[in-house]
Amino acid sequence: MTFKNLGMMGLDHVQFAVASLDHAKKLYQDRFGFTPLYRSNGSYTDKTGQKSVVYGGGKARIMVSQSVKETSDAARFLRVHPEGVMTVGFRVKDLNHAYKTLCARQATPVSDPVDHGSHQEFEITTPLGEVLFKFVQRAEDMFAPGMEPVDQANIKPGNIPWMEIDHLTSNCHTMRPVTDWYRDVMGMSQYWDVEFHTTQTADGQKKSSGSGLKSLVFWDEESAIKFATNEPLKPFFRQSQIERFVMDNRGAGVQHIALSVPSVIEAVDALQKASFNFLAAPDTYYARL
Repeated sequence: MTFKNLGMMGLDHVQFAVASLDHAKKLYQDRFGFTPLYRSNGSYTDKTGQKSVVYGGGKARIMVSQSVKETSDAARFLRVHPEGVMTVGFRVKDLNHAYKTLCARQATPVSDPVDHGSHQEFEITTPLGEVLFKFVQRAEDMFAPGMEPVDQANIKPGNIPWMEIDHLTSNCHTMRPVTDWYRDVMGMSQYWDVEFHTTQTADGQKKSSGSGLKSLVFWDEESAIKFATNEPLKPFFRQSQIERFVMDNRGAGVQHIALSVPSVIEAVDALQKASFNFLAAPDTYYARL
């Protein structure tokens, strides 16, 4: 079997550390219309110190984990950060190849690969603070040891035909360490770049305050996984939404996850009916597009 890079097949899941699984259910199942697919059993909770649920929308998988022990990964994450993404998981064709390739590029594994027979995995650290990247090779009919399928008999499907995770975007004070790591360790290449500031209006006038950013998008050509990385852009560096995220998050981290849908307008209508609020975009935004 030959590989162009790590042999990644796509994003497997994104794991959030949350304070309450009940609150997460109201968000992902009741409002987003995601379907609960897997739920942790007692052995999983005893081993990890966490209770977890995996929600699905199309091919997208969102895992939410609530701590029940102060030594759990979720508890450690929440002692430093607000609720947010603590792990990004990737499916790979050959776990041993991915592990050896990453180690040769000076990645930092958290531990040796774990082999459960039909499920194998390992994690590495990232330049995004406490966010880890996990690599998984497994059978199609499971998620992870200790995660059991949820009975779908009484679950009502949501109204939005979610398709998959399109990309992840991270914010940091300075993007160079992150983008260099994507290139040199993850083996990704640059896909796109942009910089703009809200002081730049459609009629060319300048404002006395604003928010700006620089962004580089890297991707894995084999799987088409894309990661955008943002840093604040002067002037008004401190007022930038990127800077404010980093300060509120107490460090770099995943700012947003983009989900693809067949129709954005229909999705927005459905989400508004589910009491989601959207930022109002000025006419100049559409004029510049």
